[in-house]
Order: sequence, then C-alpha cells, then structure tokens
Amino acid sequence: MNVVLSFGIILLTGLLAAKLLHRMKFPAVTAYILMGVLVGPTILNLVPKEILNASGSISNVVLGVIAFGLGQNFSREDFSKIGKSVLWISVLEATGAWLSVFFVFLFLLRQPLYLSLLFGAIASATAPAATVMVVRECGAKGIFTNTLLGIVAIDDAWCLIIFAFSLAVAKALIGPLTGNLLLLRVLLGSLLHIGGAFLLGAGLAVVLMVFSRHARTETDLLIYTLGFILFGIGTAIYFHLSVLLTNIFLGAVLVNINKRSFRFF
Repeated sequence: MNVVLSFGIILLTGLLAAKLLHRMKFPAVTAYILMGVLVGPTILNLVPKEILNASGSISNVVLGVIAFGLGQNFSREDFSKIGKSVLWISVLEATGAWLSVFFVFLFLLRQPLYLSLLFGAIASATAPAATVMVVRECGAKGIFTNTLLGIVAIDDAWCLIIFAFSLAVAKALIGPLTGNLLLLRVLLGSLLHIGGAFLLGAGLAVVLMVFSRHARTETDLLIYTLGFILFGIGTAIYFHLSVLLTNIFLGAVLVNINKRSFRFF
C-alpha cells in the first residue's frame, strides 16, 4: 500500500472513530489511539514502514507546536496568579511518581537499585499531547485549566533533572567511575541541556518578534510563527536539546515581550 493512500486511511478512520466515540462521551484522543493500534502493523497492517520510519520527525513537529502553545500560557499576568501552585504541584507530581515506582520496583518486584531508579525516573514524565487535546476539545478555560497546562509544560524540566540524577546514580552503582564525579558531570549536563533550550527558545522569540513587525496579515504572521517553530525544532534536534523545552521557552518568552497575539494553536 502506498504512503498517500495510507495517510488517507489514517485521517478518515481517525475522524470516523472520533465521531463515533464522541457519542459515547469519550474524548477524540481515545479514538485516535485505538485506531492507531487497529491500522498499525500489529493488527490490520495498513500503515507502511515508510510512515513508521518517519513517525519520529512527525512526532517532533507535533510536539513542538504543542509545546509552543503551552509556553503561551506563561504570561506574567497568568503566572503571577498560579505560579506557586504550578511549581508545588509539578514538583510533588514528578517526585511522587518517581519515588512510588522506585519503591515498587525495589521492594515489591525485588529489582536492583539502579534499575528501580531508572524506571522511577521514566515514570515521572508526562506526555503533553493528550492533555492539550482534551483541553482544546472541551474548550476548557479558567484557573484550573491554566494551572493544568502550566504543570504539563514545566514537568518536562523536572523530568530531565530527575532522570539525569537517576542515571548518574545508576552509572555510579554499576560503573568504574567515581560516583561523585559522575553525578556532578551528569547533573551539569542536564542543567546545560535546559539552559541551552532556554537560550535557543528565547533567542528565537526575540528574532520572531522583530520579524513579526513586518507581517501585514494574519497569514504572514502564521507563516513566520510556524517557520520559527520548525527552525527551533530542527536546531534543538541538531544540538541534542529538548524539542519540548525549546518551544515552551519560545512561546513563553514571546508572549511576555510582544503584545501581538500568536495564539494560533
């Protein structure tokens, strides 16, 4: 089956499944997941390998656009109202998931310490796509929604720090290097990872603000915005930075330095 036909099947089956499950009060993202499993190689095998091989690039683009929209929620006005709540809840959520899974693997499943640390760190991550889709589908607004989106956005940073710490400890437990030096090196690398994403996102936001002054129509502004989002995604991948954090910082800095609205997503 050719790639174009497969894309058509994916779009149509996804839409039809979303309409059907909407009658049963299920969100559209549930339908997309179920249809993805159905048309995938495990069951009907209607998706060729070319699409599966390109799914990484497609996912990066989609996550980059979603991350930009999440960053737009970090305006000074909104963050002054919900900033403390977002920070406390996100820290407790990330560390709570990490420690819970860590203790389950260590004491109940009797797994090694290094393996328990890594699985706990993986559990601290949250995927923003499903949350954002449900919020947009329901048209939810208000303090609770802004807090939720803020938590989803900042959680990626905590996940990077937790995973870096867990990875450093795990390597120190099974590797020949000195534990303290390895821990310091990995944690420093994680901080540089976050700092690099911030510098890239903030720099792109400043340049986009300058370019946006020459946008005479909303279409021009949309093209500029998408272009810079894609540029940020590609640059982040090239320098091995977080696509999510880069575009979150891009959206957050942009919404605070420019009065013009960039809320297209």
